[in-house]
Amino acid sequence: MNEPVRGWWRRNRYGLFALPVVFVLAVAANGIRLDDYWWDTGLRSATSGSQGEFVAYHQEYRDALGQTSRTLKVRVDGIRDVAALPKEYGNPIPVPAGMRGLQVDLSFEADPQQSVYGCQLALRDTQDIRYEFTANLATLSQDNPSPCHSLDHPGPKPPVFAGEARGTRPGEERPSTWTTAPIVFVPEDATITQVLMWWEKPEYLQVSVR
Repeated sequence: MNEPVRGWWRRNRYGLFALPVVFVLAVAANGIRLDDYWWDTGLRSATSGSQGEFVAYHQEYRDALGQTSRTLKVRVDGIRDVAALPKEYGNPIPVPAGMRGLQVDLSFEADPQQSVYGCQLALRDTQDIRYEFTANLATLSQDNPSPCHSLDHPGPKPPVFAGEARGTRPGEERPSTWTTAPIVFVPEDATITQVLMWWEKPEYLQVSVR
């Protein structure tokens, strides 16, 4: 009785090892439909704008020290296709067949002492499917894990424990204006209509793109 089972595992072991990568790419390609339950109970209150204009965003929230807020301006300068992920060290990584790598060019304005740490970014298409930015998608790794600040100068990070102080670590100071260029992976036939950005739900930023 056990021999057929062992034989099946031997014959299929390489396919089983490949399943995690296939699953990750399938999730990226399928995206997230807006009628999913967790979406409906998540992002519900939008601050809206259009590509090419600065959109003011303000949010009240709590960190480890209590009530605080974030205020900043964001501009979507454009979205463009890239054939490969640029790498500071090593060769660029080609975008897999059947997918598109879309670089989102963003400009920001905020007080240098304003924390923008921990933001999330996504693209929405004409089918109401959302494709989220991720710094590591199987073998597709991006140098900067955040879509909203640079790797070397993120500015102040929110305190994690009650005894910590708000502020910026030496050498990580962020200027009052800066840009980022995160890359989001979508199916090759997706038509993108909006850029989404958020920190604490349910509030989020929604920018229509051309």
